[in-house]
Amino acid sequence: MESFLHPIAEELDVLAAGVSGATVAGFSEPQVVQAFVLQFTTDMPAGDKLLNAIGGNGEHPGRFREFAGVWHKRRYYHPPHAPDDPPPSKHPRFDVRGESTPRRTAASVAASVATVEDARRAGGSKTSIRALAQKEGFKGYSLFVCPSPEDKARYPSLKYLWDIGPDLLPYDTMHLFSLNVVPSLWGLFSGENEKLDDDQPCIIPKAVRECIGREMKTGRKTIPLSQEKSLHGIHKHSGSYKAVDWMYFLLCTGEAVLADRIP
Repeated sequence: MESFLHPIAEELDVLAAGVSGATVAGFSEPQVVQAFVLQFTTDMPAGDKLLNAIGGNGEHPGRFREFAGVWHKRRYYHPPHAPDDPPPSKHPRFDVRGESTPRRTAASVAASVATVEDARRAGGSKTSIRALAQKEGFKGYSLFVCPSPEDKARYPSLKYLWDIGPDLLPYDTMHLFSLNVVPSLWGLFSGENEKLDDDQPCIIPKAVRECIGREMKTGRKTIPLSQEKSLHGIHKHSGSYKAVDWMYFLLCTGEAVLADRIP
């Protein structure tokens, strides 16, 4: 991971410091041009890796909001309501729309990371440091959000990135759509959802589903070999789909097939 990120950081540091001698339209003299990155869009696991966040199995895992998980057996879970709060009250445990759940900031992330790194430097055991990371939400330093003192000295022009904090890594909603929502929608469109009647207007007839499968099989010749192996007939093998397959379906077939079936 570090061997991949550091060359990127080196280039971003050069661009932020400024490149001289650039020809810019409207200026007669060469100019110094600076370029900055304000956001990296990622899915949830990738963003957690860049931020070196603990991820889902943490007491305070949110990289944007400070909400606490509930320990059950061997891991933390995050129910929307307190488990011991009986109906009908069901008070929400956190609210992303209001200020009742505090936001993470560059300063608060740095403080949490410092707590973990101080324990690591003090020679704490792996178990104790892991427990502390689960509580704070972060495993340690991260190059683009909360760097080590050595990385700060190595890339001085990236200070603007470190001041942005976790907002540097927003969730990519397209990842959510491709990886989570579309497979569930396919369960509706194909009639696999047993809770719905068979005569729902959104259900695609079997003949149409098989036609989509034939189209996708034909399309296998147009994409890299590493991806085409999972392009099977959609009617029988939809469970094997990856994000690229759903994207192919959406771009090449979805609009024509679903146009009159989605409100």
